[in-house]
Amino acid sequence: MQGHLEHDKDTTLSAAFVVSLKTIRVLTAAAATLGWDLWTEDFKRVNLLADRLPEPVYTRIPPEAG
Repeated sequence: MQGHLEHDKDTTLSAAFVVSLKTIRVLTAAAATLGWDLWTEDFKRVNLLADRLPEPVYTRIPPEAG
């Protein structure tokens, strides 16, 4: 994927499953204060369980990655 080369597409909307460290700290503090139980989940396979995309997506490793 070379999204930086796709100038004709609208790239203003994107989604990423990333949480800031500040958010994690606030939620952890709230959980400790309120006595909530915390647990973790493994999301390594989340994309395998997602709905199929309407068109195929092909990727390649950049040469500088080795």
